[in-house]
Amino acid sequence: MKYYIFEGRIEFGEGLQKLLDFIGNNEGELLIGIDSIGGSATIGELLLNILNLNKERVTLQCLNGVYSTAFYLFAEFEGKKLLLENSKGMWHYGKTTICIDDKGNPFDGEDEVVKSSNKYRKAFSGRIAKKYMNEKELQKFKKGEDVYFGYERMREMFTKTKTNRKSGDLTKS
Repeated sequence: MKYYIFEGRIEFGEGLQKLLDFIGNNEGELLIGIDSIGGSATIGELLLNILNLNKERVTLQCLNGVYSTAFYLFAEFEGKKLLLENSKGMWHYGKTTICIDDKGNPFDGEDEVVKSSNKYRKAFSGRIAKKYMNEKELQKFKKGEDVYFGYERMREMFTKTKTNRKSGDLTKS
């Protein structure tokens, strides 16, 4: 088995390219550790598609934490998953800031498009929240707050996920 650790933001750049090269240039089983505060939703979608195309040979392991886009990536990955003991996650509404004119309207055409995109992102974020959150977490989410999940909550969410214990044993949760 070959190993790769992805740490940092999920965005265009050298880190993402190295991960894509790792997946594309290696045969056999791959273990990818992820520790990320999130990043671009668009890049997250691309990476999720690539990982799911390779789900039979990729195991995705949450290291310290998967926040925002990284949480989505980990949660929606269809292959084998591992949780490092004490790993955590976070989900929230994703949005992009727009400029508005003195009448409260989007400043230009790009801002109009981003405003429309934010509506889609809000609906998308809500669907993911409903899929994974309990009622208490959903209430917090609906208030626009970031919702954090500790290790035990992550285990509950991903009941088929294996856990990497301190002893190194892999046990079904």
